[in-house]
Amino acid sequence: MTSTNAPAGPAATVPDSKPTVYIVDDNEDIRNTMSQLVSTVGLHARTFKSGTEFLENVSPECVGCMVSDVRMPMMSGLELLERLGEGDYDLPVVMVTGYADVPMAVSAMKLGAIEFLEKPVRPQVLLDHIQGAISKHIEMRRRRNAVRAIQERLAKLTPRESEVVDLVVDG
Repeated sequence: MTSTNAPAGPAATVPDSKPTVYIVDDNEDIRNTMSQLVSTVGLHARTFKSGTEFLENVSPECVGCMVSDVRMPMMSGLELLERLGEGDYDLPVVMVTGYADVPMAVSAMKLGAIEFLEKPVRPQVLLDHIQGAISKHIEMRRRRNAVRAIQERLAKLTPRESEVVDLVVDG
């Protein structure tokens, strides 16, 4: 699979059909290194130099996971986590930083990060967390789609059919 830089324009907001690792870091060398690492295990990567660039180019319906630096100019990784929550993104996020401290890690986890790693990260450790995050995201989406399908079916029931379902559920 390939890695690509963020495309520009509205067409870029179309969700990726295959799981993608979204790499957000202001350091180009780190973005490129992570992208190459991810491609060694057959995963697709897209890189972004800022949280703003990610939000402008990726749909909330995207599938995969994000690896984001914590300290970046203009929008920190923690601010990006907040924006993801406000924008209906359910993407699992692995935070990485060279300047970790306990309060920062706690803040990241409270904002929804599933992992908080200190740079330099051993490549296999990072890949394990990425692959675990993608698996969790795919399973979460599968379950959410199953619930939606059930809700759609229930919405199509007649009032009498709904009453019968309620009686069955109540025992």
